[in-house]
Amino acid sequence: MKNKLTIIKMKSILFVALLVSGTLLNAQKTNSWKISAGFNIVDIRTPDNFESVLKDYSGAQDWNLVPYPSKLTVERSLNKNFSMQLGLSLNKIEKGFGWEENDPLTDDKFFAVDAKAKYDLNNLVGETAWFDPYVALGIGYSKIGANGDFKVNGSYGANFWVFENVGLNLESSYNHAFNDNNTDYFQHSAGIVYRFDGTKKIKDSDGDGINDDEDKCPYEFGVPSLQGCPEPVRPIETDSDEDGILDKDDRCPNEKGFIENQGCPWPDTDGDGILDKDDKCPNEKGVASNDGCPVEEVKTTPVVDNTALLNELAGIVVYFDFDKDNIKSSETSKLDRMASIINQLGSSYTYDIQGNTDEIGAKNYNYDLSQKRANVVIDYLISKGISKSAFSSDALGETNTVSDSNALNRRVEIKIK
Repeated sequence: MKNKLTIIKMKSILFVALLVSGTLLNAQKTNSWKISAGFNIVDIRTPDNFESVLKDYSGAQDWNLVPYPSKLTVERSLNKNFSMQLGLSLNKIEKGFGWEENDPLTDDKFFAVDAKAKYDLNNLVGETAWFDPYVALGIGYSKIGANGDFKVNGSYGANFWVFENVGLNLESSYNHAFNDNNTDYFQHSAGIVYRFDGTKKIKDSDGDGINDDEDKCPYEFGVPSLQGCPEPVRPIETDSDEDGILDKDDRCPNEKGFIENQGCPWPDTDGDGILDKDDKCPNEKGVASNDGCPVEEVKTTPVVDNTALLNELAGIVVYFDFDKDNIKSSETSKLDRMASIINQLGSSYTYDIQGNTDEIGAKNYNYDLSQKRANVVIDYLISKGISKSAFSSDALGETNTVSDSNALNRRVEIKIK
């Protein structure tokens, strides 16, 4: 079990490392830095079900908070989407989930260092002047008392820019451990964040998404292909008949036509709805299925609707006694009806006879028993004059139970192909 957990841990850390390295490789160089300092709360998570986890996350009775600044982060912006953050936090663990006032307190020191890749959510909804939400994914190492382990963490939070370069940071994260000797925990933090000049919002006067320092027409809405300048205005060209061919290129500008006929419509001499160019009999009304030529009326045999018979046949189920493959006398009338319907349907269909068992006994034995049940039904139907080639068999064993009642699972069904 420990080896399996170790493999899961290594895969998770490798996944985050690949994400971080991929971000670095695709990043644009910037000079944007942020630092923050503040307090952190550690909420040790020990519940074993989702409801308890929600209760733990929403409750403050087991929060561990020290009365001095206890978290420091340094962040580097890679581009307008991503940044990398390195954080250090200290705390003291005195209580955990389910803690009561009269419980004895522990005094375990807490230390954690985390590396995170952050994504700025403003890029999904558009820039805002003061609200700057984000999500993050990373890896870290934490130690509670004598127990330490690497963890994978996921976070969400936001910066609230009170001033251009100074703001308030709020963040909540979940840290997952893979070592049985350690524990998962929530960590919440609040602090003051400062961003250096490199993170100031770049000016875009015309709002075309191209920064003024890269925009050759900074006060005219333009396109990237023209380095921020607007596309030249083209002269208005008309299409009077709205056939998609401009009047200057249209031989019939007032009649909807086709580009292959220089804008003129194709004639339909016989008025059968098939244009002369596609009509092999342009002077006789015909049908499209005969390339525009007339067809003689063909008498067709009425189609027989077998829906009711097919539905009845599909609903017939033959049941068997426990551990038996012989047909019960109570079921022979069903098989007789099944044979009667198949004879009425003729040779238009083939049938898959599926044998089933209950879940009692070994699987291999049940597969063999289900095959025997399918075979005995096929033999009975063949004895009623139906060709053997009309049938195939399928042994499903105990894999297709339909009820908690074993009696209803010991059955043979017919599937129509």
